[in-house]
Amino acid sequence: MLQANEELKQLKKDAESVQHSKKGIDFSISIAVPGSFLNNGQSPELRTYMAGQIARAATLFCVDDVIVYDETCKMTQENIEAYWSGKWRGDISPSDSNFEACFHLARILEYVECPQYLRKYLFPVQKPLRNAGLLNPLDSHHHLRADDVSIPFREGVVLEKPTKPGRGPLCDVGLDKELELEDKIHLPGSTRVTVEITSLESTSKRYRGKLSNARKVREKTGRYWGYSVKLATSLKEVIDRKKFDVIIGTSPRGEPVGEMYLNTLNHM
Repeated sequence: MLQANEELKQLKKDAESVQHSKKGIDFSISIAVPGSFLNNGQSPELRTYMAGQIARAATLFCVDDVIVYDETCKMTQENIEAYWSGKWRGDISPSDSNFEACFHLARILEYVECPQYLRKYLFPVQKPLRNAGLLNPLDSHHHLRADDVSIPFREGVVLEKPTKPGRGPLCDVGLDKELELEDKIHLPGSTRVTVEITSLESTSKRYRGKLSNARKVREKTGRYWGYSVKLATSLKEVIDRKKFDVIIGTSPRGEPVGEMYLNTLNHM
């Protein structure tokens, strides 16, 4: 790990040089998908495959946010809060008579985007994920293997372990040791975090790092760091949520996207 620590220091210098030269990405792309499209799937396996195609396309085109919306406008903020709080169990199958497809799609998108070593902490056994193992891995930049320290950033999860006063939370970042955050703040167990590793000393009991986020990773290194999944009660809420520079709607009667010209933008 001594060699790895030296590599880490060099990578941090390289990342800083990228930041100073302003080569990082300074715009974002969001896509809005109606959850009801899953209702076209005739079986759970097909619905899982359809969701996986959305995840793969979002990753290939470096999408920042995948917003799943309810085109029937029956879903409420209370329903969305129940989903994020863990009260939603996924026991009801999607159909045209409900908006469960939105939650099934969101859950599969979340699962596929998450690095494999974190899934056991973040995803309980649920019906929507029953066939998720059939999907090919996205192999995104943040899906790092246990021996990969080629970049000083990793995804992690806060562990349910007590910490001493004045010490930061402990995290599992998929390495051979736990990582202690330098940030002396309280974070609930099972909270997913993006970490910038600051020390990989082999003689230390734990590695050390500090909190970061996908935006900082991309600005510093230019690397795409996965998408976030969001829910909206309607397409109008999606459009009103952020001040987009450009909004593109799809239609069989539309113009080919390859023939469009886009000026400089910040949010699309």
